[in-house]
Amino acid sequence: MTDGRRRRYAAPTRFTNRRLTSAEHLDDTTLSANDRAASYRDLERFDRWPFQYGPLEAGVLRLLRGAAVRPVEILEVGAGTGHTGRRLAMSLRRRGIDVRLHLTDRCLEFLESTAGNDEQVSRIDWLTDPLPAADIVVANLVLHHFETPVAVTALSRAARAARIGGVIYDLNRHAVVFHFLRLTLPLVATSPMTLADGLISVQQSFTPAELAELARAAGIVAPEVTTHGLLRNRLLWRSAA
Repeated sequence: MTDGRRRRYAAPTRFTNRRLTSAEHLDDTTLSANDRAASYRDLERFDRWPFQYGPLEAGVLRLLRGAAVRPVEILEVGAGTGHTGRRLAMSLRRRGIDVRLHLTDRCLEFLESTAGNDEQVSRIDWLTDPLPAADIVVANLVLHHFETPVAVTALSRAARAARIGGVIYDLNRHAVVFHFLRLTLPLVATSPMTLADGLISVQQSFTPAELAELARAAGIVAPEVTTHGLLRNRLLWRSAA
């Protein structure tokens, strides 16, 4: 990675305890399709790291424990390429669980539908468009993009759409996480944008206490927030119904 490429994608150089929001480079609408695709490929590879996917699936399985509904309707908001939702649906089907997957994002550039009757793809903005009802609502690496009041709105909308419950999985704002990514991502990322966005993401992510407070402010009853491998926080809730 050259110095010029580093300067192209500005990123915080030190960690700050308080939450600092900033637009990520991947959200830039003028970004080329090739640059965006390279960053998405990095994110999908990192999904194989410990604690990057497993706790999300485990949370969904907890919500399904004892639930008689079949098929299970899963709504993913901010699905990006759809990689996470499709991996989740495939794993559940291997367990014998019939799944109807609904992938949504405000931009469908990389979210292409697959053939068959078990998947739906829709252009839906989590914050402004009506969310279709589903048994379980999931989101991966999305919530930290929002200002705090907006995050409350997003969680409130997700909670209203979820008949059984929801799983929101995101980064943990912590100095160790920041410096771990600062040292590790240059060695493994193929896109220089991935390093910059990773550091921006950590700096604007929520701590476990903040995430629990957001959930309560959104009207979620008895939210459960757990930290996994220090890298990630998981918010899980069961709908009151």
